[in-house]
Amino acid sequence: FFAKLPAHSGLVVVSNRQTRAKGRGGNRWITPPGQAAFTFHLTLTKPEAVETDVQTSFMQYVTCMQHLVALSVVLAFKQLVCERLGVLCNLQSGLDTDEEFLLLISTLGINVSNPLPTICLQEVLNRACPNSNPVSVAKVIATVLSRLERLIDRMLYAPKPCGLTWALSLYTQCWMHSNQSVQVHSLDKTPINCVVIGVDDFGYLRVRDSTNGAEFSLHPDGNSMDMMRGLIVPKTHS
Repeated sequence: FFAKLPAHSGLVVVSNRQTRAKGRGGNRWITPPGQAAFTFHLTLTKPEAVETDVQTSFMQYVTCMQHLVALSVVLAFKQLVCERLGVLCNLQSGLDTDEEFLLLISTLGINVSNPLPTICLQEVLNRACPNSNPVSVAKVIATVLSRLERLIDRMLYAPKPCGLTWALSLYTQCWMHSNQSVQVHSLDKTPINCVVIGVDDFGYLRVRDSTNGAEFSLHPDGNSMDMMRGLIVPKTHS
């Protein structure tokens, strides 16, 4: 279905409830009421500002799009909190490509109003402003997509584009992984103690070996990352 969509379709598909959802790699999940579960179709046109080594530079933007999507969620949450506090808020997947544009399909699941099994957005908003009205799933989705659109425009298409370095810097300012100790397992299952130092030019996680100081990148397609356990292991395919 998505493969047949024309460029710049702007389509957003929202699921109110799912009981047998399937993802890549055999992943499965459920979507209870109160969760913002949505998939959107996005088109990126090759920016005119990219002049040298165009194809490589454009692909760097492509691989970093997942980080911009995550960043838009964080900025949307901050905006929703600020709106309830009455203060100003000034905040700075599968794909198909050709030489001129990128077709991106991204899927998100955000716990809006379910207090279990983990914290939800509504609980955070209630702490910030106890007497505020409940936030709707539609409001959350609209705010996330609006933030993403503004991030992409500022990064690529503004009169003076801020570029990828700006976007990745803003992304790492909003995450919790800098200087975190993790254990990386090599293909022979040998554990390597490392420290997270950031992301590389293609958006991949960058770590430093705590023993010899060597730095290297970790690709998500080849590794399973459990940041809650501080564990990164190679994926195995049966």
